[in-house]
Amino acid sequence: GMFGGGGGTFGISSSASAYMLLYRKVDAGQNRDMVPDNAIPDGLSDAIKEAEEAEKLEAERLRQERNRVSFTVHHGLVEKTISIDRASTYPQLIEKLLLDIPGLKGGDAGCVRLRKFARSSDVAHEVVGAGEDDLESSTVETLDLTHERLQVETRANTDTPWPTVDPAKVPVRVWVSEEMRSGGEAAPDGGPNFNAEPVLICVDKEAKVVDLKRELRLLYGVDAGDIVVVRAAKSGFRAESSLLDDNKASLKEGQYGRLDAERFFAARIPGGAGGVELSKIPLGAAVNAATNTATVIYTPPESEEPQAMAIDVSCTLADLKHRIAHVIGIPIDEFKVLRSGKELSNLKEALKDMSITWWGAPSRLIMEKGTPEKTGVHSVKVVLLDTAKQQAASRELCTMPVEEESSVVSVKRDIAQRMRDLKIEVGETEGIPHLRLRTMSWNSSLEPMKILVDEEDGKLGGPLTEGGQVAGMLFPKVMGVQILDAPESKTNRHDCVVELCRWKPSEWLGGKSRELLVP
Repeated sequence: GMFGGGGGTFGISSSASAYMLLYRKVDAGQNRDMVPDNAIPDGLSDAIKEAEEAEKLEAERLRQERNRVSFTVHHGLVEKTISIDRASTYPQLIEKLLLDIPGLKGGDAGCVRLRKFARSSDVAHEVVGAGEDDLESSTVETLDLTHERLQVETRANTDTPWPTVDPAKVPVRVWVSEEMRSGGEAAPDGGPNFNAEPVLICVDKEAKVVDLKRELRLLYGVDAGDIVVVRAAKSGFRAESSLLDDNKASLKEGQYGRLDAERFFAARIPGGAGGVELSKIPLGAAVNAATNTATVIYTPPESEEPQAMAIDVSCTLADLKHRIAHVIGIPIDEFKVLRSGKELSNLKEALKDMSITWWGAPSRLIMEKGTPEKTGVHSVKVVLLDTAKQQAASRELCTMPVEEESSVVSVKRDIAQRMRDLKIEVGETEGIPHLRLRTMSWNSSLEPMKILVDEEDGKLGGPLTEGGQVAGMLFPKVMGVQILDAPESKTNRHDCVVELCRWKPSEWLGGKSRELLVP
């Protein structure tokens, strides 16, 4: 009989293909509602049961996943991602932290609270649940903690009051000279020492310089007229420091800046330092040294205890590895350095060029036993550019290793082979693929920039390196490739390439852009 019938009223349908026509007779007396169990082979029956069980387990896993939320918790040097059921109450969340976060295990839940944390400025803000009427019954979902960054705050015992957090005020980080901290002493002739950890001082959102000096006077008992304040503002990857000698000036730089992102230095100089250029006094040199020092948090191999190290950002990765090797007792050629799961391998690269800077939260690195990648090899993402849309469309082609001493021609050959493996046609002349390699710039989108030429100073295969780094490729490094109809026309780095666009006055539009080589 035919399977699938069940009696009653049926719609009749048919299907056709180039191979067969199937006609189905609907007869309640002959069609079966189901296949009897004894008609199914044992092997197939077991496979069906396993598939159904696996489907149930996957459905349950997805249900639990949908009902869980994840967020990042910071405590001391520890940064850990926590996943918990969204229906969990606040006390249950604290209990989980006491189990999962090193340094909190076995602690008193009444001595722990959470605050929202801004990693970019490395500052904690409002207390989690501060506006809740019944925090004990509040859930993770009602507290809206999904994808948040939180900082753990602790106190010695339940009798110790929590520090007051005024939501109307903004916490700012201030590096106070050790001389001022230790009794209000004046900075020595050689300049103040800013090696101590910064203090957090809460000020009004529209605070002036005099307001910060007033808070420092209350903390350290120093006459406000002797306190000198310097603001370090971020400019690209550098810090630009300025002496704030006008008490009525705003602490915040510019109208739209964020005050909590500003960083300040304070030292005692009798009579102040009004009218003096910061770069001409020892205070300026001390601030410059401090802003060029980054804190690196690293986890040694086979350890869960992170450690911190301060290092000048002009040092190379090799310098950092040597210092870490001295601490952990492992030669530098026997361990890898990883950040966000990716290995850092260019030992010649300066830390500041790897975005390890004084700004924001400390960079976090993982040390892993094993042979490091070859020095001078860069992982470069290659994107295929649409030649019809010179400034826009691109798609990722591959990610490939590129040695610093690789020639343009050798890289072209490698890319051409990868493209052919992907069934992309690439022509060639005398063994050189018809490809154009370009460095890329990231503004609002990836844009092609400098053309890498096949010959430099008459030598075939000009190097990709300039000053030890792949030319024009920022971290992470991206290279664009265009398919040409003929060999690369730009064979000299001094040749100029201009982009032309036909203007249509009647339509008030520009046509497609074209590049023109000017020898």
